[in-house]
Amino acid sequence: MTTTTMAAASGVAAGTASAATRPSGRRAAARRVLTTVERLVFRGDAMDVARANAWASVLSDRERARQRAEAEAALDAEQPRG
Repeated sequence: MTTTTMAAASGVAAGTASAATRPSGRRAAARRVLTTVERLVFRGDAMDVARANAWASVLSDRERARQRAEAEAALDAEQPRG
């Protein structure tokens, strides 16, 4: 029995990807839905602006966390050990 005959006998069409090689169904579906919603909500340049704003927010959060850590380290250094 050839590979093509075996595939036909098992009900799998020749040349199709098996379930093991396809991306996760739920994850792929969720990504498609989110991408579609993003394209509908943010058309054209608005999507680029929204992404830039989100990235700027991430960077400012990181900067605030760095400053907070420096302030805590300075305060801890001033505390008497005892």
